[in-house]
Parts: sequence; C-alpha cells; structure tokens
Amino acid sequence: MVKQGLILLLSCLLIPMIAKANWSDRTLTTELEAAMVNQGEVVNLKVLANFQTTTRGPDFSVLMDDFEILSRQASSQLRVINGQPTGTTMWEVALMPRRTGVIDIPAFRVENVASEPLSIEVLETRAPAIDYRVTFMTAEVSTKTPYVQQEVLYTLRLYYLGSLRRGSVDMPAFNNFLSERLVNQNQFETLVDDRLYRVIEWVYALYPQKSGELTITPKNFEGALLRQRQVEVFQSQSNPLTLDVKPIPDSFPSDATWLPARQIQLKQDWQITGAFHVGDTLSRRISLEAVGLQASQLPDPVFKERPGFRVYADPIGQNQHSGQHGMSSSKQQNFTVVFQEAGDINFGGITLPWWNTETDSLEIARLNARSVTVLPSSSEEQPLPEWQANTTSTTATTNYYWPILSAIFATLWLATLLLWYRQRHQHNPVKASASELVYKFSADLTTLKSLNIAQQSEWLKKWWQLQGYSLASMPYQAPALYRALQDIEGQRYRVNLQDEQALEQASETLYAAVDSWYQDHPKSGHKAAKELALLYPN
Repeated sequence: MVKQGLILLLSCLLIPMIAKANWSDRTLTTELEAAMVNQGEVVNLKVLANFQTTTRGPDFSVLMDDFEILSRQASSQLRVINGQPTGTTMWEVALMPRRTGVIDIPAFRVENVASEPLSIEVLETRAPAIDYRVTFMTAEVSTKTPYVQQEVLYTLRLYYLGSLRRGSVDMPAFNNFLSERLVNQNQFETLVDDRLYRVIEWVYALYPQKSGELTITPKNFEGALLRQRQVEVFQSQSNPLTLDVKPIPDSFPSDATWLPARQIQLKQDWQITGAFHVGDTLSRRISLEAVGLQASQLPDPVFKERPGFRVYADPIGQNQHSGQHGMSSSKQQNFTVVFQEAGDINFGGITLPWWNTETDSLEIARLNARSVTVLPSSSEEQPLPEWQANTTSTTATTNYYWPILSAIFATLWLATLLLWYRQRHQHNPVKASASELVYKFSADLTTLKSLNIAQQSEWLKKWWQLQGYSLASMPYQAPALYRALQDIEGQRYRVNLQDEQALEQASETLYAAVDSWYQDHPKSGHKAAKELALLYPN
C-alpha cells in the first residue's frame, strides 16, 4: 500500500516536468533560399514549425510593403519516433522584391513561438549572361495615322520559351477608344532568331473617338514557366504606342454620316411580279454592308416617299462579324410601297458618301433610280368619252349642223337653269329625313365593321371614289379620312399582325372618320351605299 502511494506521488511530479520539457522544445525557424538576388528574381521563403498547429500560421502580410507575394502554400507531417508522435508544419511563399537594397524580414509568431528575423540583399538587374530572352511581349497597330473613328487593329503577343504553367494579362483599358475584342489567346509557334518560341496572341479592333495624339499604354503579363526542370516566375511588359489621329477631311460632305471603311456596298432587291394598279403594293429590301466598321456606326437605310406612293418600313436588322482581320457589319431593312396614284412613278436613286481608308479618298456608293407604271385601280369604271358613244359617220354635213345644234341645246339648258333657280327661291329645300341619314350611315358602317383590315382599306378607297372624288384629293378634301387610311395601311403592312389592340384602334379611328364625314356631308352616300352593298354583302 505504501509502495503504490510512492509511485503515484512520483508520477504527479514527473508529468508537469515532461510537459514543460516538450513545450520548451517547440521551435519556429525561417529559411531563405538565397541571401542575395537580382531585382526581378523570385526568392522562396520557408517557415518551419516542429509541431502541429490548427492556426492559420505566420502573418505574411507584413512583407507586402517590400515584396510581391506570388504564391503561398502550407503542408504538415506527422511521424512516430521511438513510439512518440512528432508533428511538423511548413509554410512556403514565393517573393519578388519591390526595391533594391537590404530588406529586413521580421520575426514571425505561431502560438507564442517566434522565429528569428532575416535580411536579404536585392541588387539592380544586370544583363543576362544568355544572348536571348526567355519571355518578351510586343504590341503593334495596323496604322499609326488613322482617321477619327477609323478601325485600328491592335495586336498584343507574348513570346516565351518552355511551358507556361500559369499566367494573367492586364485587362486592356483603351482610353478615348471604342474597342472590340477580335481574337482571344490565339496560340501558335514561330521562329525568332533561330529559336522556336511559343506565342499567345490577342487582337482588338480600336476606334479612336477624337483626333490628335492618343497613347495606348503598355500591357503587363505575369506568369510562371516550367523550363529546364525549374519553375520560373516572370513578368513581361509590352511597348507603349502613340497614334496621330487625323480629323474628318474637309473634302468629305458635311451633311453626310462619316464612314471611314475599307469597303462599303449598297444593295437592293425588288419584288416585282407584274403590272401595278392603284392600291397595289411593292416590296423593296435595301442592304448596307461595310468592312472595317461596327454595325452601330452604319446609318439606317433610307427610302423616301414621293408623290404617288407611301412607304411603310419594317424594323431594321443588323449583323456584325469579328475576325482576325477586323470587323464586318451590315444593316438591312424591308420596305412596302403602297401606290396611291396612277401614272409613272419614279423611285429616286440613293447615294452614300464614304471614305476609303485604303486609298485615302472619297467614294460614293450608289443605288440607281427605277421607274414603274401604275395603272388605275381595276375596280374603277373607265367610261368612254361621249364623242365615242356616237358611232354615226362624221361627214361634212354633220360638221355643218353641229354649231347650230350646240347653240339650240345651250339655249334650252340656260332656260332650264333659270326655271330651277326661281323654284329654289320660291320653296323651302327638301331635307333628308333623320331616319334616311341614319340608314345610310348605319348601312355603310355595318358593312365596314364586318370586313378584315385588308378589306377595310380597299372599302375606304372604293367608298371615296364612289363619292365622286379621286384618291389624290383625299388629303385635302378629308384629312381625317386620309389619316385613317394611312393608319389602316400601316397596320396592314406591319410585320407583327398579332397586335390586336393596335388593329382595333386603327379600325375605331376609321369608323369615327366615316361617321364624321356623314355628319359634314349629309347628302352623300346614296350611290356608295348601294354599290358597296353589292361588293361587300353582309
């Protein structure tokens, strides 16, 4: 019993001593792979703890003022020696000095265990012993004297020997330029001074937004190379470039859109199927294609209205394609022509000035004028002149009596006119009854409401002609009706015919215009109501 008590007492005394001895053996050491390096070289710093820890390890942020931390990693090991577990932890960082001279590396602390401070001497960069470059960057432009808004191809290349393990390039910032990336990280190999380099290439399309001297700043690339069984961290920088941007030439028309391009073409496509009549339609597609411009730089196709027809335009379509040799773009628009008058209709030509950047000269893209003949509407009656109705032979005797007969008929016509004038002032005029007016209006409006939008357009044209007017007179005789016809035809030839609200609104406008016409012209419509009822029966 006494013996067991002595053993317990000795154990209590030895355990704290063993724990104290183990704690006193904890160390934190630092190691630099070189005490002297050249500026631009990378040096590895190792921090080793002979114990395991769950903390984040040393605080390397204290080095960031004097070094650029390129990479960091941590590892730990657990071994059993003589039956006792032993653990170690190591942190390793790759450092690139920011300045020359002697740089102090302070002590690090992990779980109250501190390392010893170190120092490293950084020398100015010396010329390499080799007569070639392991990595380098180049930057070039397609022209250093562009015009404002002219396309400039900016090509950036990284050349390197070995295998690229990782890397990143500065995001380009092109001040005073619009930019479009054409090629991203195209890779190939090429010989430079009899050495086979691997190349990474970036290509941008730049469009200077003002004239004068503009500078493209250098671009930087940071990466790591595996070469000769070693990983080398490197930095490369391209050369700056200065452009002398020219303003718009004085010889370019001041009222035209400035278009500096390598090529521009105007194209058109007519859909002509046969003879045209008043009310018929014609389709025309106009395309503008350019090489060396973005689609946003192109003007919209233009098709101007002229007397005798109206033009309805579809939404503009545009395309843009990028390649290693620059941008190509296009705009297209479809137009629908509605003929309003019979006769020869001339569609004028189209000219588009542009500046050829390859020949440095003004050029004109053209679309030739074109004419078509429009016949009267097939629904219009074409009465023969009165003199053609008389089929009797014209002899000298007939020519002799004709003046006498004309005088007699003129005298009778004047007498009839005089009697009518006297009766008009002796009696009150007979006014159409309200029920008759309502019938004429409701009959036409009922017919109109039963038609689809295409039939409504034709109905209005026929109805107007039956009032005794020509279609050409509608804008002056009945502006409200003319605007309603324009609205109906605009909806009729619009691409999206599913807009029911717009269609309904156009029809309501037409109903109101017809109603207003009857209110202002109460004696109109007898003949129109009868003939339209035959053409459009309910």
